[in-house]
Amino acid sequence: MRIALAAAAVLACAGCATVSYVTQEYGSALKDGQVMVRGTDAFDVWVHKTKPKLMVVVSLSRAAGMGMAQGLTLGGVQAGAPEPDFEAAAVQWFADQGKPHCKVGRGRRIDAIYYEFDYDCAPPAAAPPAPRRR
Repeated sequence: MRIALAAAAVLACAGCATVSYVTQEYGSALKDGQVMVRGTDAFDVWVHKTKPKLMVVVSLSRAAGMGMAQGLTLGGVQAGAPEPDFEAAAVQWFADQGKPHCKVGRGRRIDAIYYEFDYDCAPPAAAPPAPRRR
């Protein structure tokens, strides 16, 4: 009986580490926006308020569909989008914001549907002045 209760507690809190990290880093702020990758895959984006990093999350509707597919196939379909999709969403976010010079850096998987990326938005280097003709 105790083992069953302990197992149930572990399963119930499987996402607790994710929720704890996200709450600690991003608070309870609303998402900053949503981007589309390949015109059909929606990702939600949160930009950290004090650090140069952002979190990319599979949209709620897509996450529900992924969960349903995994449940209907008894786990046969793996939940989560491929990492390049998350990175493409981060790059698209900056392009949509009119900041294509921002470079997306190292990515970290937080959970199957959460990724976090560092970024650098240093202004592009100015071109050296053209030599003057005499």
